[in-house]
Formats: sequence, structure tokens, C-alpha cells
Amino acid sequence: MITNFYIISAVALSMNFQSAFSFSKQDEQSLNTVQTSSLITAQGKIISEVFSDCTQYDFESAVKSFTVVARLDSSGYVEQTWNDKNDEFSLCVEEKIQRKFIFQPPKTPFFTAFEFKFEE
Repeated sequence: MITNFYIISAVALSMNFQSAFSFSKQDEQSLNTVQTSSLITAQGKIISEVFSDCTQYDFESAVKSFTVVARLDSSGYVEQTWNDKNDEFSLCVEEKIQRKFIFQPPKTPFFTAFEFKFEE
């Protein structure tokens, strides 16, 4: 059993953004209505916190859309994140999600995506 954990962990550590994003879509679609509502609530709470924490970066020059994918452990804490952009603002958001987001997943590992699109 421990061998399987190490294999899964090694695969997850070498995973790219596209693979993590694909897993997030599968995991999010597998949630029931109550779980989906809980996830949306948890994401909404952290997003407002994260944006206020990252205001020191020039939002106007930031990319207009980006996605952060988080892999959660059995306690609901973020183990790893992936980001499809690399500007200062999106990296700040990713770091804050990694440190502050928590959601009790129905299974582990559990992947979830934070998709941001800003209108000009």
C-alpha cells in the first residue's frame, strides 16, 4: 500500500498543467450538488481574500485570464498547484491559494481549478 502512495506522489509531482486541469474537470464533475455548492463557497471565500492580498501587483498589466489548479490532500489542504501563466499577479494568486485554500474532498487526491477571466 505504501508503494502505491509513492508511485502516485511521484506521478503527481511530475504532472504538467494540462494533465492537472483535466483531472480537476473530472473531479469537479464527480461531485454531487451539495459538494459542488460547498466547493463553490470555499473557492469564493478564498478568492476575495487572495485578491486583496495581491493588490501590490499591477493588476492592469496582469494577464486577462489564467487558471490555477490545486491538488488537495485528505485533510483538504493544498498539496500542489499548477498555473498556466507566469506573471507576478497570477503567481501571487497561486501562492495564496496554495497556502490558504481548504476544502474537504470526497476522495484523494482531489483536483480543483480556479479559472479567472477579467473583462477589459
